[in-house]
Amino acid sequence: MPEVLQTFTIKRRLYPPDAIPWALLLIESNVQRLRERYKFKLLTQELDPNGVVARLSGASGEFSTSNGLQAIQQLIIEPAVLHAQISGGSDVADGFVGDLVEALSEIGNSRILPETPEITSTYQTIAIAKLRLPSELLFSEKLRTYLNEDVKPKLVLPDGEPEIRLQSLSWGVRYKMESTDFHYLPKLITIEPRQGSRPSDMIYYTVSPTDSKTHLELLNKLESRFGQQGSV
Repeated sequence: MPEVLQTFTIKRRLYPPDAIPWALLLIESNVQRLRERYKFKLLTQELDPNGVVARLSGASGEFSTSNGLQAIQQLIIEPAVLHAQISGGSDVADGFVGDLVEALSEIGNSRILPETPEITSTYQTIAIAKLRLPSELLFSEKLRTYLNEDVKPKLVLPDGEPEIRLQSLSWGVRYKMESTDFHYLPKLITIEPRQGSRPSDMIYYTVSPTDSKTHLELLNKLESRFGQQGSV
């Protein structure tokens, strides 16, 4: 069973035009209300090349949950998009975005946003996890042989013996759609050793374009498929 050390969630919601009270978010006093509500160290309006406000961008905020404070790492509000990255699982992200929708409805003095279904929503979850999985099992025996017998001897220095370790392993995910009304941003699937950790720690940085529950299920599958093949 993977031991999840930290979890972060990115959640995006796409809304129909005019659901988000965008014009009222151009008023500084309303921006200040959001700063104070979520204690953002930074929450500013960003301009496009034509000098028009394109998005409201925030960082280093906080959100109170039943399990304590969670860090809001990033918030982006655009005329039809809510984007948030927050510590915790997808349930925490859902709670924060729900609270944000209520805050925006107060700013807009309207129930339009809470009562308007989003067009679509997506997750990207990040988990720092300890797995029973030596990193060398993530690639084939042929590749390991090539790295050790063909590549490694070519990297020797007069005063240094090379040690080859897995650093990054990612796949891009793109979605083909018949509809042209909107498109999904490319996503990532990542499994790589956590920077700064020792290989023997078997701590990984993992990314999945799913909610956190599904992410954990995928880590379970990964560990069961690969982890038992080695002596761990």
